[in-house]
Amino acid sequence: MALQPRQDGREDWIAIHQLDFPLVKLTNFVSREEALAGDINPFALVTAAHLYTQRTRNAPVLRFEAKRRLVRALYQRDWSKACVLEFFAILDWMMQLPEELELELWQDIESIEGEISVKYVTSVERLAIARGERIGIEKGIERGARDGLPTC
Repeated sequence: MALQPRQDGREDWIAIHQLDFPLVKLTNFVSREEALAGDINPFALVTAAHLYTQRTRNAPVLRFEAKRRLVRALYQRDWSKACVLEFFAILDWMMQLPEELELELWQDIESIEGEISVKYVTSVERLAIARGERIGIEKGIERGARDGLPTC
């Protein structure tokens, strides 16, 4: 195991600049994943997401369950809509799921939103789906007209 740096600095002919910093290894927090997920500190949530992502690298069902817990934790915070969306984007990027589990997560998010009476993420998703459907229909009509297929 390689040692991590504990300081950084530079020296020029006038002065020596040195920065000493404490070392924190995220793997030291593995036993505290659940506490981190429930902590109000935003960095704790990101740390929990990282640990879950590492632990579930080859276990999509476990990753789905962990991501669902973190999404629920997002909704339980008293954060602005913009903040929730930003953190959801981070979770979504870190904890990618197979398509079928992603669809199941969206259904769970709708359920969570129903329990909490908040409409953050699925409203964005619904707009994207509706737009995608419109574009698909338009392209289908164009292709049908171009290829001589009926458009009705």
